[in-house]
Amino acid sequence: MAQEKLNILHIDPEKKWRGGQQQVYYLHEALVKKGFNSTLICNPSSELQKKCNSNNLPFKTILMLGEIDIISAIRISQFCRKNKISIIHSHSAHAITIGILVKLFYSKVKLIAVKRVDFPIKKNIFSKIKYNNKRIDKIVCISEFIKSVLINDGISEEKLLTIRSGVDISKFANVFPDSDFKVSLGVKKDSFLIGTVAA
Repeated sequence: MAQEKLNILHIDPEKKWRGGQQQVYYLHEALVKKGFNSTLICNPSSELQKKCNSNNLPFKTILMLGEIDIISAIRISQFCRKNKISIIHSHSAHAITIGILVKLFYSKVKLIAVKRVDFPIKKNIFSKIKYNNKRIDKIVCISEFIKSVLINDGISEEKLLTIRSGVDISKFANVFPDSDFKVSLGVKKDSFLIGTVAA
């Protein structure tokens, strides 16, 4: 008997393009290429919406006005029910809250949260309730250190899973270092140069 395909829904309400959005895009793109039914929910006119639109990746725009947006949660839950969504992957702190609210209206779905930054959970009661919420099935940590931070903050280790972020290195296969650039930095042409780029 053939296994039913998973229907995966990503939620990212961020409007700008930063490292988190690049990771969302990489994952969504890879899942689609592997034949999964993967769809991204994003804000209208967001950078993610533009990127998915220009590369023909499945997306749906729903206006998400804030962290506790009941209207957007209802609309997303309706989309989940109509499209038989199996997994919601919430890709930011605000998206986690939206995902929890969606499960109030559509409890059949599994909710996966992700933690990409190593800041401890805020001490306010709202943040404590959010990350310890029983509606979150798993929290993906992008490093063992982030996992340890969440454990120290009282999150059950059973709920945590480490999956590191990836980079599509094939995009840089034909990029060669410019020796003039090294000279402009006062570095010898035959020296090995390491750089860091971050948002």
